[in-house]
Amino acid sequence: MATKKQNKKLDLIIKTNGRIFLCEAKHLNTSGGGQDKQIAELIEIISLREHNKNISYIAFLDGSYSSILLSDKDGGDKLITQRKEIKKYLLHNPNNFWANTAGFRALFKE
Repeated sequence: MATKKQNKKLDLIIKTNGRIFLCEAKHLNTSGGGQDKQIAELIEIISLREHNKNISYIAFLDGSYSSILLSDKDGGDKLITQRKEIKKYLLHNPNNFWANTAGFRALFKE
């Protein structure tokens, strides 16, 4: 994995129907310095791209901050920047996903 952090290990690996999903999961209820670091780590995960199209990265965020981040409500410059980065990397890496609990369930419902 080409992350910037040495010895990074993901929280979950799912293999189904010939596909591999590499997942990093966080649960956040508030924003702040420590949380910003965790959001940056999730954003880094979806910025990764594999040559093998059967490998996808999932950034899973649950908790009340997930609802804030995924909403359209104004939340200041940092929140706007985080949303822009998430959208940018998902557009550049269409095999990757950003999901909350409902999105994670929908992704694997099949």
